[in-house]
Amino acid sequence: KAEGKYLDLQQALQEVQLSRTACRKQLHKAMGFAKDLVTEQETLLKALHQRQQENKVVKQIGTDIATRMDSLKNQLKTVQRDAWHELSTVEQRLQDQDSIIISLKREHNEEVERLKQIIKQKEESNLLLRDSNSSIPMPHYLLLKDRNMN
Repeated sequence: KAEGKYLDLQQALQEVQLSRTACRKQLHKAMGFAKDLVTEQETLLKALHQRQQENKVVKQIGTDIATRMDSLKNQLKTVQRDAWHELSTVEQRLQDQDSIIISLKREHNEEVERLKQIIKQKEESNLLLRDSNSSIPMPHYLLLKDRNMN
């Protein structure tokens, strides 16, 4: 009986040892799986942190671009306003110069007419003098003028 009990206990011990070995293998696999999960989680956290940093940088770049665009827009408005002001000043100067040119042309034409009148009066007075004193020879340009006019 004792031998049967001994065999039963030995068999139970073997089963416990097998069970213990199986539990150790299972525990070892579970620990390896947990270790893999922790490693993967750390990798994912690092990737998440990197993405967050990239997003932060992209957001900052976007803000910088928006700020620069606003600045350029304001500069463009200033340039446009100044250009319109300059254009209106140039147009005013051109109008003033045009008025001056018209006035100068008118004065020139009046002066030319006045000088023509003086020349005509001088020619008439010379003709009267010539008729009164026929000994003075008539200038060639007057002789030619009379021929060309007829």
